[in-house]
Amino acid sequence: MRVRAMGAEQPVALTDLGGDTDRGRLLTARVTDAGSGVDPRSVVYALDGGNLTPARYDAGSGLATIHLARARAGRHRLVIQASDYQETKNTENIPGVLPNTTVLRTTVTVP
Repeated sequence: MRVRAMGAEQPVALTDLGGDTDRGRLLTARVTDAGSGVDPRSVVYALDGGNLTPARYDAGSGLATIHLARARAGRHRLVIQASDYQETKNTENIPGVLPNTTVLRTTVTVP
């Protein structure tokens, strides 16, 4: 998924959501940015409207790992958010998501 917003030269891309929810209950998402690079501290997720939790992000592979070990079996709402290093330089005083932040909203099923 690519999101392009006003003022964003190179938006962060969140793609290739996958993983193995049968063993280990891990999901992965590819998080890339061709501009200033992904800020690893910004890669977070929330399950079923819960608190934002840091994802494990490997800058070398571009993969973020999301642990669902505590999720009960069934369907869940998942939100993943990531920003690039440029986001920290943006000074607009606007509510909500800033231009260089990408949000992916999806559902996942845990067996």
